[in-house]
Amino acid sequence: MSDEKTNAAAASKLAKLLSGSFKSADKAKYLEERRSLLADNQFHAMSGSIDQAGPLVDGTFNVQFDNGTTGYATLWPQWAYEAAREAVLHGKKVIVTYTGDAPYGYNLLGVLIQNSPA
Repeated sequence: MSDEKTNAAAASKLAKLLSGSFKSADKAKYLEERRSLLADNQFHAMSGSIDQAGPLVDGTFNVQFDNGTTGYATLWPQWAYEAAREAVLHGKKVIVTYTGDAPYGYNLLGVLIQNSPA
């Protein structure tokens, strides 16, 4: 299966895992349940801030994500860079979803901007 088809299938599965509703008072419990569902399906999520994001001369996009203990600087696809850029410009935290060991550009599945300051 090609990377595009694999990523599309993973994104579809991820969307189903992240969907749902909760009462405001139960937000922390809901988020923990979602993290468990992600882990059970070999997906990971990490919250943090974008320290820097910008285009390079060759048309690629470099982003540095920091979860508070570790920074990860890699090339991100344009769709992910756009969310990272918005987070930097507006001073917001993000949740990155990914496969593999760490949130590198090649294995990102989602970049969700949080409504909380970075």
